Amino acid sequence: MSPIDTELRRTLTQRASEVQVAEDLWLGVEQRARALHRRRVAFGGVTGAAVVTAVVLIGVNVTGGGQADKPVPLNPRPSSSAASTPSPSASPTMGGSRMAVTEWPLVGADPTWVKWDVVLRSMPAQMPSDFAPLGAPHIVGSGDTDGGAVAVFVVRAGAHLVAGAVLESAPGKAVAVHDIASDGDVPYVGVVVHVPAPGASVDDGVVVGAPTTGQIEFKLPGESTFHAVEGGTDPRWAAVTLGQVRPADPVAQVRVLDGDGNVDRPRGTGPIEAALTFPDV
Repeated sequence: MSPIDTELRRTLTQRASEVQVAEDLWLGVEQRARALHRRRVAFGGVTGAAVVTAVVLIGVNVTGGGQADKPVPLNPRPSSSAASTPSPSASPTMGGSRMAVTEWPLVGADPTWVKWDVVLRSMPAQMPSDFAPLGAPHIVGSGDTDGGAVAVFVVRAGAHLVAGAVLESAPGKAVAVHDIASDGDVPYVGVVVHVPAPGASVDDGVVVGAPTTGQIEFKLPGESTFHAVEGGTDPRWAAVTLGQVRPADPVAQVRVLDGDGNVDRPRGTGPIEAALTFPDV
């Protein structure tokens, strides 16, 4: 064998050894990669099982608790109606066509002759001490009696609502003062006023009906049925002569129909003037 052949053989043998080492190296890398992949898969399975377990536990906690124990979602999305529709403000309307007495339109002419500041100062002595402070009076009606013009009004007195009247013959004094339903949900406002008349003084009953009521009828002591009274240009206003009213005497009754003339469904029936907490007649 020539020296050239010997050198070529040595070179080829060395090269074959290097190739074998490289193959062993790549084989080791591949084996380590496979082992690492198996460990990752195994770890991922454990983690997934833990997540599933946590979800199940949370679900049991939510469904098993009471309404007060349920978690509130963060940043809940409001419904379209709640987000776009403001809360309606409170309305004085009682429902349907009923209206609070403090909202009634005036029946008759504005009684400009009334001295309201003096009238209000005359009221505290006629009411319990907790009926304060007095608000602004609201006139519900004005018209004539046997002794001249009279104005009927309501006014807030602290947490209460009070009705009264003012005679043109005494424009600075409230008379017939009595309390009514504090929410103003009344079918009528009635007063019994003592008025001067030719020859002697007399008591008159005056009733102002709510805007949606119909005819006003009276049943005087000793009478068995209700009847309407003559006169008056507005069906919401009615006045009747009562004669001499004494505290121990039977009280005249009033019936206010519902606006359709149905006597079997009146809006209100009761004394002309009924106080809830203090005498009125």
